[in-house]
Amino acid sequence: VFLFYALYHLVDPMIAFLAMIVVTVVGVSISIINATITLSVIAFIGGFLTPVLIGVTNLGEFITFTYVTILNAGILAILLYKKWTNLVLCGLIGTWLIFGTWLASSYSSDLLMPTLLFMLIQFLIFNASSIFRIIVEKIKATEIDYFVLTTTALSFASVCYSLLMPEYKHYVSLGAVLVAGFCIFIALLAYKENPQDRTLNIFLPGLAVTFLTVAVPIEFSGPWIAAWWFIESLVLYVLASSSSSRGFQVMGVVVYVLGIFDLLSYLANYTKPVGYVIFFN
Repeated sequence: VFLFYALYHLVDPMIAFLAMIVVTVVGVSISIINATITLSVIAFIGGFLTPVLIGVTNLGEFITFTYVTILNAGILAILLYKKWTNLVLCGLIGTWLIFGTWLASSYSSDLLMPTLLFMLIQFLIFNASSIFRIIVEKIKATEIDYFVLTTTALSFASVCYSLLMPEYKHYVSLGAVLVAGFCIFIALLAYKENPQDRTLNIFLPGLAVTFLTVAVPIEFSGPWIAAWWFIESLVLYVLASSSSSRGFQVMGVVVYVLGIFDLLSYLANYTKPVGYVIFFN
């Protein structure tokens, strides 16, 4: 199909795109019927290569984003049905291949909201692939789960930071807090449903605390950074006490120490303003 389009120019980009979709659907269907994960991986690799071969600029943002979302939703559905976790890696790499190509070549500021919406949907899809197995099926988290959870969170945060800073600084910090809240909710749920997985029950609070901690210096400056880190540490200790989660307790100590260092650093470089009066300044 690609040769028909690129070498012999017998079909236009959209016809070639639709034909490649048919090839991917047929390949995935055969792999499910015959329970052959290898064929499914090959079919999805072809599926993610399709927009790259046709040219993302030829398809446009709406078609490209919709197509990638459908592919990833299909991977999630197959994962829930067949438990083929390797497909998630295929989807993650393929999504970044297509999105990175588009971001470098076609992004403009007027596409900010569709881009953020697309990233948010992919973030939820990939997190659902791990959360369902960990919480609903109570399966111990694997290296793939940790990789997916970390990569999707950091990717989402990095894209938001690069697109929104410094003009929309407040939205960046708010987004970091929301992602942290999402991670805390999942961490509490995972601890309740799957308390035996101790590594996971430290990893998820750690991921949440990372986003909360990073949000503070984005939004505040000076001694307010230390002040908010102390408040965050207190909240983590409350969560640790109410849920008996070792992860939140450890993270509370880490954030508290960060606050101490930041406060000492601020005081070491502090210069008294003109007209300084203690307690009344």
